[in-house]
Amino acid sequence: VTKVVKRDTQRNDVMAAMPVAVKNSIVSPDMVAVPSWAPRGGLKPTIEQIVMKPSAPKEEVPVIEEAAPTRVVPQGEIGATRFTLVKDVFAITTETKADPFAKITHVATFTKADELGWVAQYCTEAVEAPTLTVTIKITGEVKGETINMNAPAEDVTPDRIKATAGCWLVRGAIPLSDMDPATYAFKVTIADAATGKSYNLSQEFKVE
Repeated sequence: VTKVVKRDTQRNDVMAAMPVAVKNSIVSPDMVAVPSWAPRGGLKPTIEQIVMKPSAPKEEVPVIEEAAPTRVVPQGEIGATRFTLVKDVFAITTETKADPFAKITHVATFTKADELGWVAQYCTEAVEAPTLTVTIKITGEVKGETINMNAPAEDVTPDRIKATAGCWLVRGAIPLSDMDPATYAFKVTIADAATGKSYNLSQEFKVE
């Protein structure tokens, strides 16, 4: 075990035993070339010496993106604003980065052949689309007779305005086919059940 050899000088058969000791100390007697593991030391190859272990892959640390700050709608913008009467109201798109109101032209005079509509912006601090209750009333005077047209209240889910966080587009149509030429006042009430608030918007228009 200690690999220390001691010679007993009293014995005279040491020289005869040496060839046997040399032969027994040779681990690989049939080896004719230096193996690849030999320059690294040791008499026997080990797993670490003959197998090239791939380096452990670096653990990827997930990148945590900072959440976009929640836009707080300024107090002056909360509620229903930017109310106007337009033609072809359902052609207005809200899914682009452009302000949908930028190209809207307010119209005050219509014919029975026109598709009259109304549009308003509704801003809220709520994240989800608000459910709004819309009530419409049209009043006017035709040939000295007062006209009152009331539409039943309707729950409406507005369209999100992509260009303006926190704001939604509310719209609807106004039938003109049964209306005589005259000047009318159009009034829409937009009520938000979540906040308990309602907003009255009105415009005058003329049918020719």
